[in-house]
Formats: sequence, C-alpha cells, structure tokens
Amino acid sequence: MLDSHRVTRLLLLDNEVPHAIRAGDRAVFTGDASVDYVCGSCGAPLCVGMRDGDLVGIVFICKCGACNRVPALATEWEGRLRESQAAARARSTHPHRRAAAGDHRRR
Repeated sequence: MLDSHRVTRLLLLDNEVPHAIRAGDRAVFTGDASVDYVCGSCGAPLCVGMRDGDLVGIVFICKCGACNRVPALATEWEGRLRESQAAARARSTHPHRRAAAGDHRRR
C-alpha cells in the first residue's frame, strides 16, 4: 500500500513561547515518511517526511517570524476551525457592525 504525500499547515500562535525551535532556511527535521509540516503563515517547510503524531505539541518560529505549533490531534484543527467560524459569525451579527455596514434595522 502506498502512502500519499500530505502537506499540513501548522497552527499559528498569537505569542512566541520561550521553548520554541527557531527555523532557518531549511526544514528543522527531515524524515522519510509522508507528511510535511509547513508554516501556517508563509507556507515555508518546517519539517518534511514526518509521520502523523510525530512532533506533537512542538512549537516552531519560522524565518518569517510566525510562531507555529504542531497540533496534538487532527480533531484540534476541527475545533479551532469551528471556534474561528463562530467568532466570525459573532462579529458579523454584532449590532455595531451591522450599523457600520449600513444595516439599520431593529432586531
């Protein structure tokens, strides 16, 4: 059975953490498996040839300055996506946002 190659964008963190690994011009870790982890901001390769579950929770600072974390589980991405979608809906339905956008209806 052949493994398909997959590129996975890492989760961006708001703040730098003291134990983060600084990346240079090349990938920090290389292996011979099928998953590449890339910066969640610029897409630069941080780790290539990894397996699912490798490097769980490791934090990298990309050469672009973005702070990236390898998620604990694939479901963490789904949870973060749901949170960001809910936040976007809340911003778009906020009364001041509607008024600023020209929607002056009473609710």
